[in-house]
Amino acid sequence: MEQMNPENDLLKAIYDEVKAMREEISRLSERIGLLEVLILEELTDGVDDDELDEEIDLIAWNKLKEDLGL
Repeated sequence: MEQMNPENDLLKAIYDEVKAMREEISRLSERIGLLEVLILEELTDGVDDDELDEEIDLIAWNKLKEDLGL
């Protein structure tokens, strides 16, 4: 039977906490990216220049992909 090692248990608990924080950061980053896209869309809503809208959407999309590590 495997002997319990308190130091390993502590390291495992710390690892699990760091992993959970990384996942939460990833979720928040995704939400922030989506909010950026929505804000940029609202800012350009009255603009008739479709090319400008497309360029801003592309910038926002690239930022979102960067934030998500894609």
